[in-house]
Amino acid sequence: MTLQRVVFFLVSLFLFESHLFIAGSSEAKEGTGLLTGQIRYLSDIPKRQIVPVKVNPDVCGSTVEVEELSVNPQNLGVKNVFISVKSKKSSDLEIDLSNNSLLINSQKCRFDPPAAVVMTNQTITLKNSDPVLHSIQFLSDDRFIFDAVLPVGSQPIRKRIEKEGIVTARCSIHPFMKASVYVTDSQQYTLTDQNGSFQFPSLQAGNYILKILHPYLKPVEKEIVVGPDQKINLPIVMEKRN
Repeated sequence: MTLQRVVFFLVSLFLFESHLFIAGSSEAKEGTGLLTGQIRYLSDIPKRQIVPVKVNPDVCGSTVEVEELSVNPQNLGVKNVFISVKSKKSSDLEIDLSNNSLLINSQKCRFDPPAAVVMTNQTITLKNSDPVLHSIQFLSDDRFIFDAVLPVGSQPIRKRIEKEGIVTARCSIHPFMKASVYVTDSQQYTLTDQNGSFQFPSLQAGNYILKILHPYLKPVEKEIVVGPDQKINLPIVMEKRN
């Protein structure tokens, strides 16, 4: 990259950040705004990991690809990054989650879905559709939260997680089985697509805290200001955890 391009990039970034914070000095008006963006990873793209399956290969397959960080080689976008927005002025309204459950199914020795979002205290339903035993552990920062033993043909098990953060689900019998569960108390959230893109199409005008999380990348937190009928595009670069 030439010196001129570097200077242009830094000036553009400064103006963009300045716009976000200067706009916060004015009183929020009625109306909604559009927030879009893309999460990118500019370091070396992780190599594909193909590992042999030693337990139940007749069900799980003889090999499996372990994908901890999914980066699109075409645009360096990162898939399944969690983004939430929360108003700085007031907390989100409480909603009834009693009949709203996230289903995590074990099928062909894979978790479906491999990445998901639940709200704090929302029910997680764990199901085993395989003809083999699964023993699932849920951990946060390597701290044990709970486990669930799912024999063949067993009834689904329901659990809840009280604290925000990233929770990893893994099978102790089939170590390659992993899923990421993002636990949040915000009602406005999303996961990036295969291009690392995300959008919040109708945010009420106001000040927000933006939280961005991935199990293998350093967390990012930003303050943004959304004006009525405003369109904001927010490019973000994430770095690998140490």
